[in-house]
Amino acid sequence: MNQSAKKVLFVASPSPYAQSYGSQLRVKTLLDSLEKCSRVSLVLASVKEYSPAVLQETAAKHDLQAVFRLHSSPPRGLDRLQAELNPRYLNTHGFAASPEDRRRFLNLVREHDLVWFHTVRLPNALGLDPLDTPTVMDADDLLSRYHESASQQGGLLSRLRARKNFWQWRRREALFLERFSALTVCSEGDKAYLGGSDRIHVIPNGFAKSPSPAGTSRQGAPTIGFVGLLTYEPNRDGLLWFLKEVWPSIRQSLPDARLRIVGKGSEAFSGAGVEAIGWVDDLAAESAGWWLTIVPLHVGGGTRVKIATAFSQQIPVVSTSLGAYGYAVTHGQEIMLADAPAAFAQACLQVLGDATFAGQLAARARRLFEQNWSEEAIAPMVARVVESAILPVLKT
Repeated sequence: MNQSAKKVLFVASPSPYAQSYGSQLRVKTLLDSLEKCSRVSLVLASVKEYSPAVLQETAAKHDLQAVFRLHSSPPRGLDRLQAELNPRYLNTHGFAASPEDRRRFLNLVREHDLVWFHTVRLPNALGLDPLDTPTVMDADDLLSRYHESASQQGGLLSRLRARKNFWQWRRREALFLERFSALTVCSEGDKAYLGGSDRIHVIPNGFAKSPSPAGTSRQGAPTIGFVGLLTYEPNRDGLLWFLKEVWPSIRQSLPDARLRIVGKGSEAFSGAGVEAIGWVDDLAAESAGWWLTIVPLHVGGGTRVKIATAFSQQIPVVSTSLGAYGYAVTHGQEIMLADAPAAFAQACLQVLGDATFAGQLAARARRLFEQNWSEEAIAPMVARVVESAILPVLKT
């Protein structure tokens, strides 16, 4: 890296070498892309402890400057009223850095040209509002959108609670451009939702493309795959919906069909033809045997990395409209989209029953991934964000 390159302090909670899931993959892609255009130092901050092996690998491959353990700090007394009513109140997630870690972090900030945060949780936990140094905040999943979708599900009390949370986060998000020099979001839809400012940049979810996609062998019994953290409520809710409303229809038409569930917490799911796999080291090797993958989400915000993952591996995808939010795809061209149980089941059966159609669908999706969501496509976007955030400071 050129020694005149900008010095960027990248702050994240997931380590790029932890077990793979959506936020972890996004962090790794952003970090790798930043290192192509900048001199990057890394800070990790989390409520949970990192394993020694993860920290060792992280430090071996990146300039790991600090690891902060955040402590539980729920608002109490009058602070609870502030948390409910004041959109500028920072203790939004109930955890915080120690005063010593905060001082250490501010010293690191002074040594860099730019600070890039992954999600608003971390600047809030560090009590930062704002910094003198230029800052980029990767909004990733917009929490107001998550709560808005949750307000359409469940019982009356849960819907009302979600609606309250929606308005709280909508007001907080309205202040993002006051707090940060630039924002990054996952989709054009999220950019428009936040007002469409030219200081909001779209960096889609993606990652380095494999030399050759795994594809699907379509050998043995028809196999559907699902991947995701099942400790995450939208994934759990979506999979339960699929098992209850869709899976029986598929099994009625294809009695030997199998559903393989990959991810932490999968052991909680069972049923006829259902196989709980847990977390796997090599997802490509596991999913090479899938005839299709499903994204049956009805609640959530942001875009799902599991869509880009399947596209990159050239595996056909059947998704709800919300599951595919943020991806410029067309039903029947790169993906199958359905929201009602009968339509979702029919889409799955069409892919399972027509190998030619399934192959064409997946091949078009792979080409789209290479053009828009590979790391090669994303790295120039990241470089432009760095320059745009620092440029106003250089002109003063």
